[in-house]
Amino acid sequence: MKRLLILPVLLALLVPATAEAKTFMPCDFPSVPTTKALFKPHRCTKLKPGDSFSQGFNFGGLHWSHWDKRSAYFRGFSKGFHLPSQHLRIRGRAYRPREDGCYGNSRKLFTRISIRSRYGKSVIRLTPCARYPK
Repeated sequence: MKRLLILPVLLALLVPATAEAKTFMPCDFPSVPTTKALFKPHRCTKLKPGDSFSQGFNFGGLHWSHWDKRSAYFRGFSKGFHLPSQHLRIRGRAYRPREDGCYGNSRKLFTRISIRSRYGKSVIRLTPCARYPK
């Protein structure tokens, strides 16, 4: 009988820990004027108004691995911002989680992305700000 009482208590302790462990990626989409916080997105674009193309990214075909609350690794391709789209293979890491600073949400967002391709390595800084879909 004691085992039956201990099991629900252990499960209740584990559930909040897994929900708090999620860290999200801020991504923009052309059809939506706001930034969304996504968990393991398949595609992701980030370019603030007034930024040059070197300060943003346009990724597609993303496959994620080792996603935890401190960092996440991915591979995919960079589509660039010019037509026709280039398909440059990339791999990288999202890291440096920070609290969402815009609307007082308790979610954490990655604020740095390190990217490697055949042309070298670059680091992109992101602002910890996202509006969440209702």
